Amino acid sequence: MTADDELEQQRRATIRSLFLSLPQSFDACHAELKTLSGIFHDEMARALEPRLNAEMDRRPHEELVEQRELAGWVNYVLRSLRLAIRCPRTGKPATMLVDYRDNDYDLGRFRLEVRDDRGQSVKTVTSHELPVLQLREDRPRQQGSGRFGGGKDAPARGP
Repeated sequence: MTADDELEQQRRATIRSLFLSLPQSFDACHAELKTLSGIFHDEMARALEPRLNAEMDRRPHEELVEQRELAGWVNYVLRSLRLAIRCPRTGKPATMLVDYRDNDYDLGRFRLEVRDDRGQSVKTVTSHELPVLQLREDRPRQQGSGRFGGGKDAPARGP
């Protein structure tokens, strides 16, 4: 067994020990797992935030094409972990975009985009400088209004 295998086993044992104390009833267990998931994602965001900001600063970001590539990479990394940028204006989960003003193709600007209460995209913050990002858990996946009613606690798929 490699050192990586041993480390993975130790991590799994730590997580498993948390799950041993879960309530037996489904509703109580589900509520506790949602709480644990929120805590886990908050701590992931806290751990990743300084490293992500340092890596963004290290990567090329002067030209419009570099800025767009960087924004795409940031969004990819965060989506892969179910994290998002915390919009400093609204506190909502945001994604990073890069565009330019009018016909000034040489001067890119970083923008944050959130979803309003109706699910519409809203651009909230604009900066010509590389922003220092704060991270948070991404918003829960939106559910349809299928056979489970589409409520906030409805499952993604049927049994």
